[in-house]
Amino acid sequence: MNGDGDARLNMARPRIQVADEVLAELTAEQAAAVRDGRGAPLGFVCLVCWQRGDSRREPVNVVLWVGSDADPSDGILSLVHASCGPSEVRLVDQWVFREDD
Repeated sequence: MNGDGDARLNMARPRIQVADEVLAELTAEQAAAVRDGRGAPLGFVCLVCWQRGDSRREPVNVVLWVGSDADPSDGILSLVHASCGPSEVRLVDQWVFREDD
């Protein structure tokens, strides 16, 4: 990519969707940071398809992973491609770990 394309990409606004159930578990400051891209990585590896993504180039959804007996505020935020799954709160027990061949 040339210099102009890099500059436009760096200025692009992240396309991050956050479900109400995820927002309910975040403070107002955390929610604002996630929505505008300050609280989530711009580049990520989707935890569904394991492919790289960029929230400035494609829509992404926020998933909050929590333990079955944990306080949701102790959860882990991750990003998935919008085409791979919704923004939601999920149990860590549902996390499918990638096995290397």
